[in-house]
Amino acid sequence: MQTNRIMWTALASIAIGAAGSAFADRRDDDGSDTPSNNALWTERESYRPIGAASMRPDVSRSNGEIEIDGTRGRSGGAALVSNWRTDWNDSFSMKFSANLVAAGTTNARQRAVAGVTFGLTGTTVVPLTSGYKTGVVVEIRDSVDGLTLQAVARKSGRVISSSARVALAAGPHDFEVSWVANPIERTITVKVFDGAGSVVPIATLPGVEGVFSGRRGGVRSALIGYSTGNYGFTAGFSGVSHSGDDYDDDGSDDDDDDWCDDDDHSDDHGGSGGVGSFATPAEFAAAWTTASAVDTDLLKSESEDGGVEFIFREDATNVRVVRVSISTNAIVANSVRAADQDELDKIALVGGVTIAAADAVANFMATVPGATLHGVELEDSNSALFWKIEYRDAAGVILETEVSAN
Repeated sequence: MQTNRIMWTALASIAIGAAGSAFADRRDDDGSDTPSNNALWTERESYRPIGAASMRPDVSRSNGEIEIDGTRGRSGGAALVSNWRTDWNDSFSMKFSANLVAAGTTNARQRAVAGVTFGLTGTTVVPLTSGYKTGVVVEIRDSVDGLTLQAVARKSGRVISSSARVALAAGPHDFEVSWVANPIERTITVKVFDGAGSVVPIATLPGVEGVFSGRRGGVRSALIGYSTGNYGFTAGFSGVSHSGDDYDDDGSDDDDDDWCDDDDHSDDHGGSGGVGSFATPAEFAAAWTTASAVDTDLLKSESEDGGVEFIFREDATNVRVVRVSISTNAIVANSVRAADQDELDKIALVGGVTIAAADAVANFMATVPGATLHGVELEDSNSALFWKIEYRDAAGVILETEVSAN
């Protein structure tokens, strides 16, 4: 084993606030701005000013609401599509007030729908009378069955997962849609809450990762309203608040396609934040001792939500994820899953490692008294292997450094 040589490279630093907070990109729209002054959305509508299309739904703003007006009685729809995109494999949440009003029908062909949909597309591609064909839609429906809500995940138009349909009372509702990413199992669950401060979801949609697995990029959010069977309706939205991690097309955030990356947003309903969690060197060392009894070929480790998560090479195509509680130093999760592309690249590097991550972290952290650790990850550059260590110094500044792995 060669002498452990520390290669110091201060890659980035950002001041942070209270410990335990997570960074999130926020978008708020109270409904009072006119479309011409609103850079958040792109309008899409079936309405055209001439011909039969002049009777189809359009989107506008009035009385502090975003309104999709379908009262003229022709089928079709309208949408506001987000000009931003959000990491689909990170947790995020969207809150809004919605009120769907329709005339009432006994005709099974007639229905009106309002809600929110999420999909990996451009701003002009949302289907106005269904929500995204590859994506998720949370729909409030007025039909012969009354006013109901359901969450549905579809891939190429085929339903792969759906929640139970639940009855809603007439009138406005304060909804929160919580997109919960589980980085260990690599799963996405969507939960819908009705009422401010509600802690029990009225709808739960598991298996959403099946829509997006293997796809890179961020999801757009769209507020939608449409009808079929020439059914008149209005859909009003207000108090829209979206909180998550922006997907950066320019490559400035190179971990955007990672599960629960450093910008992951913590919410009140199960989402897990990344960069707000830190462990002391002693806590990391103790957790490493516990985890290394299971495996030792480490690819990556992060402190998160009161524990330390270790991702090990299981074999050429799989990884083992071990999670150790900081408070009890016991293993709380231990599972094997298929490796993603980044992990496959790291698996190919493991054979060249001669300096264990635990030694690299211990030696480096001893040079920065009072620092706490967020994570360590195996990387390579120009055939040199190194451990990338992310930590917070005693002054509260988050930094990265590189320590030789061979």
